[in-house]
Amino acid sequence: MLLEGEETVSIVMSTHNRASTLPWAIQGAVRQTHADWELTVVDDGSTDETSRIPAEMKDSRFKTYRHLTNRGVTAAKNTGLDHIRGDWSTLLEDDDEVRPDALAVMLECA
Repeated sequence: MLLEGEETVSIVMSTHNRASTLPWAIQGAVRQTHADWELTVVDDGSTDETSRIPAEMKDSRFKTYRHLTNRGVTAAKNTGLDHIRGDWSTLLEDDDEVRPDALAVMLECA
């Protein structure tokens, strides 16, 4: 249940050939204590199993996009930023693990 006035945080994650670390990073978003978030994952032309990982996640807060060829990390992040809808946004790397209160602390500081 969302608190009245709770703000949506858009998390953008670009990835390329990171099938081994991507699940950790995605779980970091899922475990957030701030419940109103969306995760946009942009697969930047991966040639390994990376593209199947976000597709297997069954959560309405996830959006995925895929570049057919590798265009670089900046292009992938820009693709993600083009599709966000949140009041706030942040970037999460595909090999990061974040604390469960990361979004709540970010909003508190803002």
